Amino acid sequence: MRFHILAIGALVLALSAFSAQAHELDKETPVSIEQVALAKDLPRTVVVRVKADTQEAEVFESNQLLTADVATKKALADAQFKKLTKEGELVKSELDQDSSTSSWYFWCRPFGYYYYPTYYYYGYTYSYALTYTYYYYGYYYSYYVWPYWR
Repeated sequence: MRFHILAIGALVLALSAFSAQAHELDKETPVSIEQVALAKDLPRTVVVRVKADTQEAEVFESNQLLTADVATKKALADAQFKKLTKEGELVKSELDQDSSTSSWYFWCRPFGYYYYPTYYYYGYTYSYALTYTYYYYGYYYSYYVWPYWR
């Protein structure tokens, strides 16, 4: 009887030593409360507009979660977009050259015909995901949102 109890105890100990916990397998880092709190300062929707004939890219940042309805398409056609360099960075103004180190950084690297906007803000990286694309009067429009806001 004593042998059976020791054998069962050894078996349980051996199995528990080799079992993996769910949190050990999941290497994704969850979104922290601090990261969500800081995200309130970032745009809800980033729209990238690429001119069909010259491939010049521009960015529009909105604090609202935009959809690709007819009214939004018309409003965006007349909106003030910021130009991007070929490397996917915002074109810097004279004031940007003189400023000290910033707590945020934006880049929008091109991958084929798509651009993927990313913000680095107070130590966190916010990569936006593609939600809509369409062609409208000579431009390709792509809407991006941070996936946590969907």
